[in-house]
Amino acid sequence: PQNADGWYGFGFVVGGEGPLRWFGHDGGAEGMSASLRVYPELGYVQVGLANVDPPAAERLTEYFSNRMPL
Repeated sequence: PQNADGWYGFGFVVGGEGPLRWFGHDGGAEGMSASLRVYPELGYVQVGLANVDPPAAERLTEYFSNRMPL
């Protein structure tokens, strides 16, 4: 971890709990955005890409994360 709360380190964010625990990275610039989430316990990788400003891709991966099967 690179911060006191332990949710960020070496360019990756950590989130979720239990089997939905994930690590990844979000970002973008004007006219583009991307989001990556890796769920090691489930064996899933999510990639969201959008050709619009952030946080479009992050919203896309969050939408699918909330509907993933356990």
